[in-house]
Amino acid sequence: MRSLSEMKSLKSLPKIRGYAVIGLGLAIASLGFATSALADNPITGTVSMAFMAPIDITEKIRMNFGTVALRVNYDREVTMSPDGEVTVATSSGVTATGNVVAGEFEITGSKNQDISISIEGVSGPTLTVGNVNYTMEMTDFKHNAGANPALNDNGELTINVGVTLIIPALAANGIYTDGTYTVVANYS
Repeated sequence: MRSLSEMKSLKSLPKIRGYAVIGLGLAIASLGFATSALADNPITGTVSMAFMAPIDITEKIRMNFGTVALRVNYDREVTMSPDGEVTVATSSGVTATGNVVAGEFEITGSKNQDISISIEGVSGPTLTVGNVNYTMEMTDFKHNAGANPALNDNGELTINVGVTLIIPALAANGIYTDGTYTVVANYS
């Protein structure tokens, strides 16, 4: 059997439930008013998208400095311009012989679109003599596409790339190979 205090609290339960139902009804009604008040002033959002062909980059010609005679203790930087000219920072009259050519890349995508181009060195050319690796640092990459490159009417752009090589101290004579760099192009 229930005590008297339990019965009194149970008697008030229907009242509490009634207030809760009324409160819930008022809350729902006020939401209805708020919704209808907002519906009188709708806001329209917009969506847009530029759909373009993916950009593809193909290396057409590998960069090659050819053969350069240097005074290693003095000549520390060798630069190739995008037009294929090789210069040495501290020497005058130094020439490169052999197959001297700037890197050449073809970039394709959607026609008549502005693009941005960035070039970064991955690993410099290396010569291994015995157990010693001599690696040249690559810096100051340049291309000849100008400040605002764009794909032409056919969706193409050919660029030439040059770089400055920094020769390591006490570098050994020999053929330095396997230097790599990345060329990245994105729509602007």
